[in-house]
Amino acid sequence: MKILIVDDNSESRYMLEYMLRAGGCQTESASNGIAALEKLMQGTFDAVISDILMPKMDGYRLIQECRNDPALTRIPFIFYTANYTEQKDIDFGLSLGAVRYIIKPKEPDEFLPILHEVLKDISGKAPGEPPVPAMKESVFQQEYSKRLIEKMDKKIRELTESEERLRTFAGNLPGIVYRLYIGEDANSMEFFNDQVQVMTGYTPDELTMGRICSIEPYILPEDRTRVVAVVNESILNKSPFEVEYRFRHKSGNICTFLERGRPELNAKGRVTSIDGVIFDITDQKETEEALRQANKKLNLLSSITCHDILNGLSVLLGYIDLASDDVHSPGMKEYISHMEKAAKCIRHQIEFTKEYQEIGANAAGWQNIRETVMRAASLFKVEDVSLSVNCKNVEIFADPLLQKVFYNLFDNAFRYAPPFTSITISCTETGDSLHVVFEDNGAGIADEGKKHLFEHGFGKNTGLGLFLSREILAITGITITEDGEPGKGARFRMTVPKGSYRFSGAGKE
Repeated sequence: MKILIVDDNSESRYMLEYMLRAGGCQTESASNGIAALEKLMQGTFDAVISDILMPKMDGYRLIQECRNDPALTRIPFIFYTANYTEQKDIDFGLSLGAVRYIIKPKEPDEFLPILHEVLKDISGKAPGEPPVPAMKESVFQQEYSKRLIEKMDKKIRELTESEERLRTFAGNLPGIVYRLYIGEDANSMEFFNDQVQVMTGYTPDELTMGRICSIEPYILPEDRTRVVAVVNESILNKSPFEVEYRFRHKSGNICTFLERGRPELNAKGRVTSIDGVIFDITDQKETEEALRQANKKLNLLSSITCHDILNGLSVLLGYIDLASDDVHSPGMKEYISHMEKAAKCIRHQIEFTKEYQEIGANAAGWQNIRETVMRAASLFKVEDVSLSVNCKNVEIFADPLLQKVFYNLFDNAFRYAPPFTSITISCTETGDSLHVVFEDNGAGIADEGKKHLFEHGFGKNTGLGLFLSREILAITGITITEDGEPGKGARFRMTVPKGSYRFSGAGKE
């Protein structure tokens, strides 16, 4: 028994060949109706088993051609399909002369008995029995068109539903789902969910320039070249990529994104697009930085407390030992003075430990400069000097201990600036940063002391105030320097990066 298998799916052809050969049949195969007709013209077959949905010529047209050919019209024709499964499809196939219409898949113990039954029925027919006549071409075309239109409508509905499900799925993902189309001159992005506006602040229309849509212009310049290089390498090697970069949100804030993408190839092996997803990992990076800062603080705190407190205790115990040797010595008063000084030093170290461990313990937030300065100023006799705060409606994102920074600056002025008559705090936006300047018109700071000014232990008092101020500000990326002129007053300049300051209320002063 020789069977012709017609199916465009190589796996389906292989399974049928294996099943039929195991059942004692000989087989040949074709991938479409045109190839099948050529084989039917060249050889003799006992039956045809054909799929319906195929390129070039489908199964419906193939059986119609066979029924119109006297040499082929008596060959039993079996439809075996997984696509045309509705009753209308089955009725149409049988009306064309198919002896069986089988829905995929079928196990061998089900399929082979059907095939043997068909061949037995054919062999039992009288030789003079007329073959199944071909359907009139006009009727065939009409019914055939209906089947195709209904099938296309169904596929369109399925594709639409599938696309909606995909978009719903993409919309629920915590990241930007995109497709980057690779063009000859430029690339353009298409977004598949609403996260692009949530994460960047921009709508897709705002990210489109001409016919090109891209987030690239808003990647920080320091990262942009590296990101482009990673994507280009992915296209060149046709391999997936992962890249991390900083992005400027529409609000001005700096976010950190993690992007993963995979190139898609066309039939010629050329990369035509990249499908990818972008995640906002800003919180994760801030957490990592907070942990790094916490470890740094713990290590520093441990070294400071162990070293300084032990030194202070050694001094205190030494003077106690001297005092106990000669309680009536005239130098006893001096010993006691030294012991008091050592005890105060230990107390300062313990107070420093308490203050230092509070840095970064609570979440940073937006703080009004003027209000924070005035709260710190209220702890000093500012009525004796002229105090000017030119920072109306300015807020910065800083650690809750920001007031301690201004307290330390006021304390520094009242300790070392006298005689002085004024303190001025001003806020000026320059380029991508805000400068908050605290200055007095006192004695100023000598040049040789400036480079060590913010180091732990430097200074005439405890050597902790300015060191603490630098640490507090560094939590949110704010730096502090001193650039005043000796003899004309101290000037402390705090530089706040873009995204960590804003103008509330009426805006800039």
